[in-house]
Amino acid sequence: MKRVKRWLIVLLVSVLGATTLSGCGFPGLSSSSKDTVRIASQNTTEQQIMAYMLQDMIEHYSNLHTTIINNLGSGTVSFNALKNNQADISAIRYVGTDLTTIMAKRPTGTLPVPHELWSRGSIRIIT
Repeated sequence: MKRVKRWLIVLLVSVLGATTLSGCGFPGLSSSSKDTVRIASQNTTEQQIMAYMLQDMIEHYSNLHTTIINNLGSGTVSFNALKNNQADISAIRYVGTDLTTIMAKRPTGTLPVPHELWSRGSIRIIT
């Protein structure tokens, strides 16, 4: 009799715990409403600051709500969050990193240094 009672208590606690936790969601894994923008952010200070700036701008200039998915480990992780529809926008994307890691492109050469751009007339000072 004690065993049955103990199993019933364990079963009851398990069902109550599962019911309570089913309403909880983890950032990036929970569904969001159509008026919520999910911002993906990596774990660097620059990413965090930009994510909060984006959040403030979106909420100030629109009627949309935002949520930030913080501390994504790398550009590949945040790209996959965008690709898998777990995020709507990324705080910062680095083009060179995306080209060489995500798109597996090889660098084609070196970028010109500023004095080369200046001598070719590519850089002009507007007064």
